[in-house]
Amino acid sequence: AALIVSDPLRLMSEVNMRPDQISGEIDVHLGVQFPLIQAITINEIDVTAIAQLRDISADVLMVGGYPLSGGNFELSFDNEKMRVDGEAEVNGIPSKVVWRENFLDGAPFRRRYDVSAILTDSIQARLGLNLAPYTSGPLGVELVFTDNGPQDKQAAFVVDARDATL
Repeated sequence: AALIVSDPLRLMSEVNMRPDQISGEIDVHLGVQFPLIQAITINEIDVTAIAQLRDISADVLMVGGYPLSGGNFELSFDNEKMRVDGEAEVNGIPSKVVWRENFLDGAPFRRRYDVSAILTDSIQARLGLNLAPYTSGPLGVELVFTDNGPQDKQAAFVVDARDATL
C-alpha cells in the first residue's frame, strides 16, 4: 500500500481511500529498472508490477461509496497505466469490477471504473427497484464512470433486459 499512497502516484488519496479501509491478501511481482548513475531522477525509473489480490474488502468503494467484499482481482501496473480487473460483491451484489488509471498526459482518460452485475428479482427487491408490472427476471447492468478531473466526470449506465420478461 505504501507504493500507491506515496508520491508521485498518490492513488489512494485521489480516490478518497486510506490503507486502513482495505483488507485482503496480495501476491505481487515487482520489477524496477534504473540506470546505475549517481544523479537519478524519478523519470529514469521504470516500475512494473503484476499482482493477484485475494479476498479484498474495502469499507467504501471509490465510486458511489458502497462497500466491496470478497474481491479477487488481477492488478497490472507500469509507469503509464494501471488496471485492476476481477470480481467482488459491491454492496452485497456479485459484480465484475475493472479500475483503470492512466498516468500520462494526453491519455484518453485519467481514471475509469466499469462495474457490471446481474440484478435478479431478489436483488432488485432488496434495492427497492419495483419494476413490476413492466418487467420481471434478471437485468444485466453496467456502470461506466470516467474521471478526468474535478470539472470532467462522466457516467454511462446500460441495462440489458434480454433475459427478462417485458
